[in-house]
Amino acid sequence: MNAEKYHKVLRAVAAALVLISTFCNRHSFDLQEWDESRNGVNAYEMFFNGDYVNLYYDNEPDTWNAKPPLLVWSIALSYKVFGFNEFALRFPTAICALGFFMVLFVMIRRFSSETAASLTCLVLLSCKAIYGMHVGLTGDFDMMLAFFLTCSVYFFLLFLEDNKTGAVYLSAVCAGLAFYTKGPASLLLFPGLFLYVIIRRIGILKSVHIWMALILFAGIAGSWLAIHSLFGKPVESSFYGSETSVETMFVHDTYRRIFEKDFDGSGNINRDPLFLFTVLDSKFNIWNYLLFLMLILSVFRYARKHSGIPTGGSGQNLMKLSVCIVLPPAILFSFAHTAHPWYMAPAFPFIAFLVVFFFLSLYRQYKFMVPLGILVLVFTLSRQLFYLGTLPRGMHVSFTNNQKLAGREVMLTAMPSQDLLLYMKWLKVSYKIVSPGSALTKDDLVLVHKPDMASALDGFVIAGELGRYYLLTPVK
Repeated sequence: MNAEKYHKVLRAVAAALVLISTFCNRHSFDLQEWDESRNGVNAYEMFFNGDYVNLYYDNEPDTWNAKPPLLVWSIALSYKVFGFNEFALRFPTAICALGFFMVLFVMIRRFSSETAASLTCLVLLSCKAIYGMHVGLTGDFDMMLAFFLTCSVYFFLLFLEDNKTGAVYLSAVCAGLAFYTKGPASLLLFPGLFLYVIIRRIGILKSVHIWMALILFAGIAGSWLAIHSLFGKPVESSFYGSETSVETMFVHDTYRRIFEKDFDGSGNINRDPLFLFTVLDSKFNIWNYLLFLMLILSVFRYARKHSGIPTGGSGQNLMKLSVCIVLPPAILFSFAHTAHPWYMAPAFPFIAFLVVFFFLSLYRQYKFMVPLGILVLVFTLSRQLFYLGTLPRGMHVSFTNNQKLAGREVMLTAMPSQDLLLYMKWLKVSYKIVSPGSALTKDDLVLVHKPDMASALDGFVIAGELGRYYLLTPVK
């Protein structure tokens, strides 16, 4: 097979897998409690109350979710086009995932090789780094954040390596949109880019374009703060005790989350000194171990030749950039009191590129690398496709178009979970909290969480199972 056909096959396989991974089962697996369902409720209430600045949850100002509203705006627009369902909730994420892979492919092809671009996409498609919970599968912030930050890095490289001055302004715009997505998390890759500039000894601080781009980014981010100062509503009591969502975003959801123990009062402290290794193990499947193997072989190879890592060749600068981008957030989150694997989502494409870079650097010398790489790819792709096709559907099946509940009022024995509340919103179901001994009528419907069935109300029988819940009706 000649090089052109080889590249066409790789591109076609990667493109097909992107489409399958993006839309496979997206419309029919259960809503996720955090943070997808809350975003869905925020967008639903924004759709009806017309307040595009302040977020609401269960008809009250949302004092827990304090991020800028770009994702919620997108979901509200998607609701208008597709109606109230899982597909509409996740459609903005799907579009960002498609755009992410397109930009990633173009960036790696430009600064490394087409083979490296296709293989990097395949590595990401074969694990849960991108198409996993909280990132590319659900209506969460992190896929949109990763998309805009990948675009920002690509345009910054065009400015840095190709001297395209206009690209640095596009980089700033994309970083600004990342701020509108997840606030201070938009700064996650800035230290890595700065470190890369230092390592490459590129004197960009004298460039007026860099300073103008920074001002542009600050202006975009500041525009949200200005909008909020004009139209944001203060609250008397909030989840974190703050007076505004801006205070919550910067002080509680950023500074305290990282630097203070038990910032949310849950008693859970998730500090992990080996955070990067935990993330690699949970998100990159067997590629995690293959990366360690290739790093050991690379050290052995260069030590035997009494030489350092070459400074020239395809992808060397992108490899250095990838290391610079991955290390700062990995170190930060290793010392943070609260951190989750999906916080590293913007760095995942660069971790995948490192896997591919070292593979392509070693496969000619170590012949076993090719069959090993193929075996790992086949296994991980098979496992990932099985995972995508078998996502849980119990709640979706039970509540979607449920005519028995649609438009009714139901009784609950506790406050609804976020996913249950969103399903009820879509069905236009209202609720009332009741306790054992409450006076109920023969027409009342009661939803009881299965673990709470022991304390179910007397005089009611199980009429059906709705996912994690029993539907109770009066004894006739």
